[in-house]
Amino acid sequence: MPDHMHGILWLSGSGFSQEDEHRAALGVVIGRFKSKSTKSIRTSGYLGFDWQTRFHDRILRSPEELERARIYIRQNPVRWAARKKAGS
Repeated sequence: MPDHMHGILWLSGSGFSQEDEHRAALGVVIGRFKSKSTKSIRTSGYLGFDWQTRFHDRILRSPEELERARIYIRQNPVRWAARKKAGS
């Protein structure tokens, strides 16, 4: 999957009880991740590397939703390879 990534972040602690606060905290986490990653990647010689400006997020509200997300993430490379094979 050379053009995107998936991840599950678990935000917990005091002050994160409302959905808007979760999203604000997530934006900070993603921003820091992108910043540190970009610096490291560019230092490694990939000077043209850049992230898309936005990201898609979803709050997983139950153990079942969490498990479905985990399965989707684990199976994503297989789907990617199948699409690539079908297109070539």
